Amino acid sequence: MVSIENLHFGSTRWPKASFENGMLYAGGQGRPWLGYTATPSWRTLGDVLGDKFDLEAPGAAELALDFIRNVGLPGDYDLGRGPLPFALDGSTPASELFIRLALSFNILATTLWQPIDGNGLSEFRPVVRRDPPLPKPLSDLEDALHRHPLPVGRLVFGAAGLFGDPGLYVDCSTLDEYLWASAATHIAMQQVFARCQHCGSWFTPRRPKRALYCTPTCRAAASKAAQAAPQQEAI
Repeated sequence: MVSIENLHFGSTRWPKASFENGMLYAGGQGRPWLGYTATPSWRTLGDVLGDKFDLEAPGAAELALDFIRNVGLPGDYDLGRGPLPFALDGSTPASELFIRLALSFNILATTLWQPIDGNGLSEFRPVVRRDPPLPKPLSDLEDALHRHPLPVGRLVFGAAGLFGDPGLYVDCSTLDEYLWASAATHIAMQQVFARCQHCGSWFTPRRPKRALYCTPTCRAAASKAAQAAPQQEAI
């Protein structure tokens, strides 16, 4: 598989998004962001539905909101234009796409990567035989992924990457394309992942030996919390 590490994508996250009566509300202004490389956010989305593979399961809706607040909303939707129908049972187009993507990325992650080890790392090691096997709805989806190639954007030659050096890059038009392109890149690179011990997000460690935090901000926040804990116990 050819690895093209430069991706181009622009999206909007919605920090104050909320669910109410089958609708998704922006709750405020969106915050634009740009992506130039593969993001591990596809793995975070794969965890949203939990073991029940259900957006109506306890805690799943809040995880979905966290994703929309921190990354954005898959599909060609703009919350800035008004509330969006988003039924947690997947009966609306936006929620159906969200659930389908979450299931798909869960399949990729659990099939191609090992669970987190004692060092907090998840290594690329494809599973030859599942035990236990996937439930039928998920196995049907896995078969569909094999039968139908997915679009991940346009291959473009131009100013690639953060610094604009000439080269090939994948230009993605929607968040779901960007997430698929990121997953494909990570598969080609056999990327090692880690989960942040503070915020819980997946990240790609620079030195894959023992990784605990995704950013210096999370490292500092975890250290501050650890220092405050003994003081609270003393009180």
